[in-house]
Amino acid sequence: MICIPIGAPTNREMLALIRQAALEPADCYELRLDNLEEPALVEELVAACDRPIMATCRSVEEGGNYRGGFANRRDILRRAILAGVEYIDCEASDMTSLRGIGQSKLVISMHDFKGTPADLEYRVSALSATQADWVKFAVTAHNQQDNLKVFDVASRCHKPVISIAMGEMGLISRVLGRRYNSRLTFASLDAGRESAPGQITARELSRLYRYDRIDDKTRLYGVLAAPGAPRHDVLAMNLAFINIGQNAVCLPLAATDGAEFLHTIPAALGLQGLRVAEIHQKAALEWADEATPRARSAGAASVLVCREGRWIADYDQTAVGEGYSPFLQFSMGMATSA
Repeated sequence: MICIPIGAPTNREMLALIRQAALEPADCYELRLDNLEEPALVEELVAACDRPIMATCRSVEEGGNYRGGFANRRDILRRAILAGVEYIDCEASDMTSLRGIGQSKLVISMHDFKGTPADLEYRVSALSATQADWVKFAVTAHNQQDNLKVFDVASRCHKPVISIAMGEMGLISRVLGRRYNSRLTFASLDAGRESAPGQITARELSRLYRYDRIDDKTRLYGVLAAPGAPRHDVLAMNLAFINIGQNAVCLPLAATDGAEFLHTIPAALGLQGLRVAEIHQKAALEWADEATPRARSAGAASVLVCREGRWIADYDQTAVGEGYSPFLQFSMGMATSA
């Protein structure tokens, strides 16, 4: 599911955002009641929503924005349950008092805004051992390998799980999470309204990455570039896949160390091809199993394509957006060499 977080300082603004969200490709909303700077009109906000709701009122101590005190915060969550929300994002200390009030599923969550903890599996197991119906964990990715940890832990969680790696490096966890057991991902209503680092808009997630259509048969490609690099090639590749009806998606794969990335990520994700930015092209050539004459002549690889388990390096000076580059040709089976 794609969930749009909705949070604002006033109830009036929240209602306006709910109306706006009704026009977006999302399956549910998260009402960030902790963002309100005035008493929450919980029942009115819930009634205005046309899709399932996750209500959140996280304290400052837990990484949220609510400063109104423990008892008041818990009362807000009780009112949300009685108003009929489908999910309540809560802390372990809330479980006893909230369980049994209504039919809402209780989602216990943990957040790490600094990194991906080495004991992530232990922490998620501890959450799973509580009375919660669902488990949610959000960590911060500092490299693409952190996504693999998130995927691994989510895949082995025995309760319904929401798993997210925050930050630019964690973007693929938002796109591919459903392949690894994650039931839900968060996407912003607009650019600039992100509720956590690394969120993209619901429209981009749904229409460009085709989140709801990603399955085990979806072929994965990527653009390997430096952190902060523009995503023009990612956009062009995904639009090409959409136009020709290919069950494939191109991912933005930022990395500071190209060699380290290549030795772990392509095999772990089952990538079929990579467009490589200049900063990583030498490492790409050295890593490939074989290379075309023009890649050897250039001493660099701007294209990597997997063929029968072997990676072939090519060099192409044409931008992806300028028609069928070797990357697109290889990926569509239109050519096997330059």
